[in-house]
Amino acid sequence: MNRHDRTLVAAAPGAGLDVGLFAQALLHFERVSVLVPDARALAPLLEWFVAPGEIETLLLYLRDGVVDFVDTAPETPDAFRERVLDDPLIAALMKGQYRHARLKSFTAGHVRPVTLPAGIDGGPEQALHVARALSSDLCVTAEEGERTREVLQGMLGTTVQRFDAEVRFPAVRSQVCSGRMTMREVIDLRRRARPLRAWLQAPDRGALSDYVALHEAFGRESALAVPWRLSMFGLLDAPPATAGTDHAWQPVIFAMP
Repeated sequence: MNRHDRTLVAAAPGAGLDVGLFAQALLHFERVSVLVPDARALAPLLEWFVAPGEIETLLLYLRDGVVDFVDTAPETPDAFRERVLDDPLIAALMKGQYRHARLKSFTAGHVRPVTLPAGIDGGPEQALHVARALSSDLCVTAEEGERTREVLQGMLGTTVQRFDAEVRFPAVRSQVCSGRMTMREVIDLRRRARPLRAWLQAPDRGALSDYVALHEAFGRESALAVPWRLSMFGLLDAPPATAGTDHAWQPVIFAMP
């Protein structure tokens, strides 16, 4: 059952999470699940919050369910803590035993275990299988978009629609990745982007042209707006699932520039 209020952002094993992609996802979705297979993947996200002294914001996001983590190797209930959070790299990033202990405390209960089919250990296949297990949408980079669409078509056994539109909108991913946009600016943009999230979740959300218009309206009110490509694919005509129903997975995938 997919209400389009949650998306997945995935890091590959041995690679750092794309923090810009995570930041962009915060604008478009109420909740973001983060697939971090190891400490190296988690490190950039923690650095983004710790460096400006905003680790409490991450802890509040964990407490309130805005952010949670996904573990695809859940051998034991403590596997994520032991494999990721107890790693010396994470302890060093937290700059103190007290904050490290608070991170582990706030993370407890906010790790979603997902067991993958044999033979899947990365790439679009892994991200899509996890998204399906969570009944969530997915955010990928523009570079990953077409390959992800091909894999999704194979999983669903049907043609997957694609929608692209040129709009003026804050290029959050590229600006965060280049260090030109702060975490505080992203949080302010997230607050003002509520209409975008509401449209995606609405059972009578209307035509995609309405979604484009919302992006344009947002861009007119933001000094950070630049020419930007809104790129989506998936079951775009399917309305969000409502409480008490048991719809099949109806993903919407964002390919973020």
